[in-house]
Amino acid sequence: MKKFIMLVAGVIMSLNVLAGTVGYVDPQDLLDKYPETKKTQDYLEKKKKDLQTVLDAEKTKINDKSEELKKKGDKATKAEKDELEKTKTEFQKKFETMQANLEQLQYTMYDKLYSDINVAIQEIATEKKLDIVVNKTAIYYGGEDITEDVLKFLAGVQKIDLK
Repeated sequence: MKKFIMLVAGVIMSLNVLAGTVGYVDPQDLLDKYPETKKTQDYLEKKKKDLQTVLDAEKTKINDKSEELKKKGDKATKAEKDELEKTKTEFQKKFETMQANLEQLQYTMYDKLYSDINVAIQEIATEKKLDIVVNKTAIYYGGEDITEDVLKFLAGVQKIDLK
């Protein structure tokens, strides 16, 4: 364990010597506090509820038709049974398509958030003349926390305190 700590300390000192000025950010904090994240989450939640409403209505129709056929028992025709199976299959395909579309939308929207955050980190790093910016969890000692500056940039604040 002592050798590991010495190795980590050596790597960090090497980073400071090689990289010059080191900054760090808390990526989870950036994502949590970025106002667009909440808007994105709210939008996706509304989309999910809207899709669920549509699916629930269709599922209710399928369940009603299934109950109707059960009540008919032997009097239900093969055509009616086949139609029900066809409807169930179409419902399953529609569900899978809607789910895939929602996942793609979520991926696209979060990719935009991450892109915005990366641009802000790059801008702040350039303004502060930082040679490298790393995840907060990689820093044991030293470096400059630029998380709040990045959040200000993301919020549209033009003036950032350059220490």
